[in-house]
Amino acid sequence: AVVGRHPLLRPLALASVTSALFGNFFAALYTLYALEELHLSPFLLGLTVSAGGVGSLVATAFVGPLTARFGLGPTLVWTRIGAGLLGFLIPLAGGPPLVAVLFLLVPQLVGDGLATVSQINGITLRQLVTPARLLGRVNGTTHVLLEGIAPIGAIAGALVAAAFGRRAAMSAVRFANPSAASSAIWNCCTSSSCAPIATTSSTLRRPRETLSSPHAHPRGTRNPASDAMRPP
Repeated sequence: AVVGRHPLLRPLALASVTSALFGNFFAALYTLYALEELHLSPFLLGLTVSAGGVGSLVATAFVGPLTARFGLGPTLVWTRIGAGLLGFLIPLAGGPPLVAVLFLLVPQLVGDGLATVSQINGITLRQLVTPARLLGRVNGTTHVLLEGIAPIGAIAGALVAAAFGRRAAMSAVRFANPSAASSAIWNCCTSSSCAPIATTSSTLRRPRETLSSPHAHPRGTRNPASDAMRPP
């Protein structure tokens, strides 16, 4: 109820749940797609996956500067959208393995970095707008939603791949749910591209300096975002 009533926590939770659903759909097929459809060697697959970790690690150094420059809300939304757009390259991969691996490396290296920036800002925003006495409840609700939806996405991915093939499933996850927020752009409903749809159409585009710092609302003043959490 707390998450569902709040104008910022609600779209954040929706974005996270959508990301977990399609992310696990995608992850369940990724290894088989790379090895059997693209004919990558185990070494190239490992190199590709590890690039995601490198991109995420490097991205942590840019969270502060990007947020200070563009604001917490806009940075959260547009980095997530950027990660989703780069994900379009994955179902387009093909040709010789050394060419195909490039289509996977870019989303892993750059896309995962952008997604990391968005995730850090999402958690930051959630903690900034949630009163301390409700923080455990809000975090617990979010984690239950994420863990609950994850296996559904993985099973759905397996079923779609069994019925239509792995490449078709990898493409379908980009086209799924066209009414959601970033999937209006071709196939934006993957773990990183469907989630922005919940955020771009919401109040998450608005928080800038007022929510980007825990000192934005000094002691004794009111935070409008937190007021939505207060019981009537």
